[in-house]
Amino acid sequence: MAYKTNMVELGCCLECGKKLYGRTDKKFCGKTCKNNYHNKEIRQRNRIRSEIISRLLCNHDILCNMLKLGCDSAQIEELAGMGFDHRLVTGYRKGLYQKDEYACFDLRYYRTPTRIYRLHRVESAGWRLQSEDCKNQ
Repeated sequence: MAYKTNMVELGCCLECGKKLYGRTDKKFCGKTCKNNYHNKEIRQRNRIRSEIISRLLCNHDILCNMLKLGCDSAQIEELAGMGFDHRLVTGYRKGLYQKDEYACFDLRYYRTPTRIYRLHRVESAGWRLQSEDCKNQ
């Protein structure tokens, strides 16, 4: 008895582009292509996270240097020239007198469209060791 094999083409592999045959919900031609595809997605997400963290650390270093110099306010345009990205913050809240207070890790400041001011460090028992790094640089 001969079995009929009905090979229906379902589309193409998402990774390599080969034609797919078999189950109707099949997306990859094999395990290798499936793993490669998902590994690329994970690498892309991790790359984006690393980039953002790197930019946040750059912001923190710039703000730390301002504190070392005894400066608690600056023009955003001036800071942007040093690599500061005002769009990236680690915290936000309504502060004193309902003004917008922003945070970059342990550093806090208020911001207008053109300027940051009242830059200060928030000290707490859990953060002292890490904020000392900023003073030693």
